[in-house]
Amino acid sequence: MTVPRMMSLSASLWLPLLQISSPPSFDVLRTVSGFLAVMYLVCVRFFYVFLIVGLVIYATTLSDSASKGSFVLGLIFYVLGQVLGATVVDVGNLYLLLSNADYLSTQLLKLSNAEVLGFTYMLACSICTICILVGAIMHFTHVSRDMEQSGKKLMTRSILVLTILLSLSASLPIWQ
Repeated sequence: MTVPRMMSLSASLWLPLLQISSPPSFDVLRTVSGFLAVMYLVCVRFFYVFLIVGLVIYATTLSDSASKGSFVLGLIFYVLGQVLGATVVDVGNLYLLLSNADYLSTQLLKLSNAEVLGFTYMLACSICTICILVGAIMHFTHVSRDMEQSGKKLMTRSILVLTILLSLSASLPIWQ
């Protein structure tokens, strides 16, 4: 089998471009340690947001599976943050990472982490209050039995979530 002359000429032009001089240097341990430190920061700082979003989705009766998923993700982030903080992350570099994360989040969002949590908490309480009002209107307006039952369900869930949010507010790092 003979190779056409045009093909061999084209292959000879590409050969110098395909030569690899040396692989790039890549420090695996440093990269993994940085990734775990970033995961620790995300887990410690934003698990409250996932918990609150899950509770609000539950209160609004939009999607029970999404609310359970967000709530469980918040719990996983909480446990993962505790495990990473206790075993993997170097405490000496952690304070530097925390101050860098505060600086970056302040520069990126123009809000501190406490302000983001406070805004999320305030929005969640407002949504729950509106859901209680809408549920009361649906329940006491006797248009149909189905509407009355969904209003009762909306009020019950919203009151439950608002109670949890109020008890959670004592442990939020907003007030510290």
